[in-house]
Amino acid sequence: MRLLHLFNPRVLSYLSARAPKKERNAFLTYLIQSAQSTIHPDLEKWVRRAQIEKFNKPIRKQSLEGFDGLLGWLGQHEGPIILDSGCGTGHSTLNLAQAHPKARVIGFDQSAERLKRAPETLKTTENAYLFRAEAVDLWRLLAQAQVPIERHCLFYPNPWPKIGQVKRRFHAHPVFPVMANLSQSIELRASWLIYAQEFAAALTYVGKPPSAPQPIRPQTPISLFEKKYIETDTDMYQVTWPQGLDPTALG
Repeated sequence: MRLLHLFNPRVLSYLSARAPKKERNAFLTYLIQSAQSTIHPDLEKWVRRAQIEKFNKPIRKQSLEGFDGLLGWLGQHEGPIILDSGCGTGHSTLNLAQAHPKARVIGFDQSAERLKRAPETLKTTENAYLFRAEAVDLWRLLAQAQVPIERHCLFYPNPWPKIGQVKRRFHAHPVFPVMANLSQSIELRASWLIYAQEFAAALTYVGKPPSAPQPIRPQTPISLFEKKYIETDTDMYQVTWPQGLDPTALG
C-alpha cells in the first residue's frame, strides 16, 4: 500500500488549487491511513458468528419508506435487477443504467447530502431508481421480500481503515451473510488491497469463494471517486463472485 498516495505527483496535482476545496477534502477522506498490514485475524470468527446469530437491529423508518417506494417502482419487472449499494452521488447508478438498458438499477446511499448531487439525467432515466436508505436495513428488506437481484455492485465502500473501526466494514458486520446471499453475482471495487482481500476472504467463509483481488485500471470511470483515482494513479482492485464473472455482462 502506498503511504497515503500523497507522494504521487498526480495526487499532489489533484489536491492543488485546481480541485474545488470541497472535493479535495472529500478525496482526502478516501486516502487510506491504516496501521493494519494484513487481513484482520478475527475476521473469520466474526463472519462465522454472524452466520449463526441473526442480526435483529430494528429497521429505520426512513429505510422502510424508501423500500415501499422501491417496490412500487419495480412493479412486475421480470428483467435483470442491479443493486448499487452506497452509490454516493448516483453517477455509478446512472452509468450502470445506461450500460444495461434492459435492467432495473437500484441505487441507494445513506447520505442525503451526497444524493442531492446526483446527475440531472437520472431524473429522466426510466430504468434507474435512486433513494436514501441504510445498507444494513435495505439488504435485510430485499432479502425478506425475495427481490431477485442479479448483480450487486459495491463500488469503493468506506474502508474504515483504523483498527478500531474494522467491524464497521461491510464484510465484518453482522449483516454480511445476508448481503452475501442477496444476489446471483457480486462485484466489489476498492482502493485498498487489504479491504479487497478481507472481502474476498469473508465471501469464502460463507461458501462463496470469489476471484482473488485483481488490480484494475478502468478506461471509463464508473463513479466520481473512480475518476479521481484514475486521475491520481491510485491503486484500484476488483473482487468478483462467482469466479470468472464478466462484470460487463448480465444473464
